[in-house]
Amino acid sequence: MPTHSKLDAKTRNKIAAEIEYRTIKKDELEQMGTIFNIAFHSTSNPKEYGKRFKNCAEPVLERQAVAVHDGKVIAGIRADYKPLYFNDGPGGKMVKHECGEINDVATLPYYRGMGISRRLINMANDYMERQGWDLSVLQADPKYYAKDLYESVGFKTLPSTGDIFSAAFGSWLARFSWYGPLALLFPVLPPIARRVAPKPPACCMDLIRAPNPHPPTPPRAASTEEKIALVHVSGQITTSDPWVARWRECMHVMKQRVQGLHDAILHELFLEHDLNEPAPENVKKWLEKKRGGKAFLAETGGLRGYALLIKSPPGTVFPSTMSSPEVPAASIVGGARFKVEHFKYGLLGITLPMIDACWVLPEYQGRGWGIFLAREVKAWLGRTFPIVVCRVASGNVPFRKALRGAGFHEIAGGITMVKRLKNKDLYEKLARAVESWILY
Repeated sequence: MPTHSKLDAKTRNKIAAEIEYRTIKKDELEQMGTIFNIAFHSTSNPKEYGKRFKNCAEPVLERQAVAVHDGKVIAGIRADYKPLYFNDGPGGKMVKHECGEINDVATLPYYRGMGISRRLINMANDYMERQGWDLSVLQADPKYYAKDLYESVGFKTLPSTGDIFSAAFGSWLARFSWYGPLALLFPVLPPIARRVAPKPPACCMDLIRAPNPHPPTPPRAASTEEKIALVHVSGQITTSDPWVARWRECMHVMKQRVQGLHDAILHELFLEHDLNEPAPENVKKWLEKKRGGKAFLAETGGLRGYALLIKSPPGTVFPSTMSSPEVPAASIVGGARFKVEHFKYGLLGITLPMIDACWVLPEYQGRGWGIFLAREVKAWLGRTFPIVVCRVASGNVPFRKALRGAGFHEIAGGITMVKRLKNKDLYEKLARAVESWILY
């Protein structure tokens, strides 16, 4: 099938005039799944496209707008419901705001350049406005970043809302174990990766150089008798384990110091999910190739892992790992969580741990414990994995600085754009936001 660039203007105009714009029908969801795969070079199952609808048990067909030509779906867009919790600054009251998120803007190659995406984006925003939502958020993959189009329909990139992906190397033993002599190239990979990896807008990268408009509360004086150790949780975890309750208690403290969070993130941070999520087969197969990988699977017991900062009196020595029921919950002052994922790009594939949550209680911030936590988790994971990855909001300046101090390199990023719908005040607050100590 020829691309639109090989069609003359008369033919393009004729096709554009014949296109019907409407909401999707249930029996067209699989067609939309196929279009998504073509547009984003994905290999997902088109029959499961309906599972991509967020924050709803079943697909809400009114949220999916499509363009139809000659009886077939040729493009689509989805307006998901994604509430945002926001406060004015550290210690403020967190308020829930009704917001939406635009996802899966996809058009078949033959029909591109006809203004279809613009029409669909406007339809999605109109739907959100009818719902009375405050903001429209658009997550853009840098590889498919139509910046001019998004800005022309009212979206703007805010410094605080992008994603930064940082990476650090594992031990030399782990590198050679998986890659042999190729591991000798690893020291030169960060500058190469920063050149070829997707980058967020410059304003997101530059934010770390700007002063924090919301400096953290001065910490209390440290006790000279207090020591802090890092403990990794091993074995099966249950919601009744004392440390889980302590983690949730700490999250109630931490969420008041974070300016913007989606409810899905809060759900994750409060450990309201399967704490013993099994590792997928592709991850298990990759890890079971090496002795260290087998030990890692046995130690963590699944796909996710947890590390905790525990204060202790002098003379107390904690082992590096403790079974879940034995962790001294009352002494926890910080923690981190990671998830092991398999990434594939073309013929290249690698299994890596992604640190997706990291926190230190306010009274322990400003003492270097954040750097200690990130560095020690990196070192522990680096025994098994050649590379460790961490994702952080670009506006989370304190944690980005801690990651740098722990030896992570900022190499890539995602782009989040925002359009004001109803709430001008919320939009302006988000534009000024610099998040405090928490990661997603």
